Amino acid sequence: MTLPVTLPVRLPVRLPVRLPVRLPMTLLQTLAKLCAVIASVLLTIIALMIGASLFGRNTTGWTIACDFELSGAAAAAAIALFLPWCQIKRGNIMGDVFTNGTSPATQDKLDRFGALLLALALAMALMT
Repeated sequence: MTLPVTLPVRLPVRLPVRLPVRLPMTLLQTLAKLCAVIASVLLTIIALMIGASLFGRNTTGWTIACDFELSGAAAAAAIALFLPWCQIKRGNIMGDVFTNGTSPATQDKLDRFGALLLALALAMALMT
C-alpha cells in the first residue's frame, strides 16, 4: 500500500526592491582613478613651481609670488583628491586594534559606518 504524497504549496515570493538608479562600482573606481591622476598631475605642477621659484631666487633674484601659499593649497587639494582612491582600496588608517577580535561581518559594517562618517565630514567641509 502506498501513501499519498502531497506537494508543498508554494507561495509567491516577493523579490527585494532595488533602487532604480545605482552607480556600478566600476564607474566609481574609474572616477577615483581619475581623481588620483589629477592629484598626481597637481603634485607634479607643485614640484615644478617650487623648483622654478628656487632656481629663480638663487640665480636672478626673480621668484614666484606667494609660492609657499600656493604650494600649501595645492597640496591640500591633492590630498583630498587622493582620498577616493584610498577609500576604494581600503587604504585609509583604520582602528584595527579595536576590531581585530570581531567577525568579518562586523568589521565590514564598521568600515561602512566609517566611510559614511568620512563622506559626511567631507560634505560639511565643502559646505563651509
